[in-house]
Amino acid sequence: TLFGLYQTARLYWSPFTTDPAAISVSEGPDLTGDVTSLQDFVVTGDHVAMGSYNLDTGVQGILVARMSTEERWLIRARPGTFLLPVAISATEILATETDETSSPASIDRYLRLDLAELDSLAQGWSPP
Repeated sequence: TLFGLYQTARLYWSPFTTDPAAISVSEGPDLTGDVTSLQDFVVTGDHVAMGSYNLDTGVQGILVARMSTEERWLIRARPGTFLLPVAISATEILATETDETSSPASIDRYLRLDLAELDSLAQGWSPP
């Protein structure tokens, strides 16, 4: 990193096992170019969600990756907000949304994001 920013980023994973001899590390998605900063990782099964920011584009949101296929989706924060993952289950991501005008320590809304709708969520938010 340079000043805390990622120049390259790749996820690695291993299937769950209770036998240390059976641990095998697999190379996961390459995130280079998607993000310059990552935070607040949440993981379940085949999915990982993380808060992401790209300093080059100014895009903030949640980056979701499916480890086995290396697919990834960027769910951009709505205009004027910050979006971070709190928890993930087999079916959804629980996220916090904070308005830019609020204190960074505050939470203005909780959002439930459906993992089955990642393609749609990655297309962006529709105006209200």
